[in-house]
Amino acid sequence: MASAAQHLRVIPVLLMTGAIITAASLPGKYQPALLHNGIDKYAHALIYGMLAASYLFAFGARLIRRFPVRISLVTLIICLAYAVLEEIYQSIIPGRRADIVDLEADMIGVLLVTLVWLAILLKKNNRPPNTE
Repeated sequence: MASAAQHLRVIPVLLMTGAIITAASLPGKYQPALLHNGIDKYAHALIYGMLAASYLFAFGARLIRRFPVRISLVTLIICLAYAVLEEIYQSIIPGRRADIVDLEADMIGVLLVTLVWLAILLKKNNRPPNTE
């Protein structure tokens, strides 16, 4: 049975998905001008990287240690699906449109965070035991 602490691990996922859908819901005329100079692609990568990190956190250490590659793939698939749905949703918001380059930036953020996390975890798991 899951403990209360395990249930609380989902809060960052809920906060990130809520923040993403809130930002996607803003009509085009309410978008900050700063985001139209290419900086928005960095914002997409950062935000979706944070979404990936929140999912990795939510899965919990025990599950992640047992299935690091599977958890990484599940995280990639969930974040990709969310990014695709978000772009489709944006296409119905006045002054907004679906953008494949935004989707690419989203996935770059997800891939970077997930691959760095996986590399750190695998390196950590392959260390020889401390004999001191």
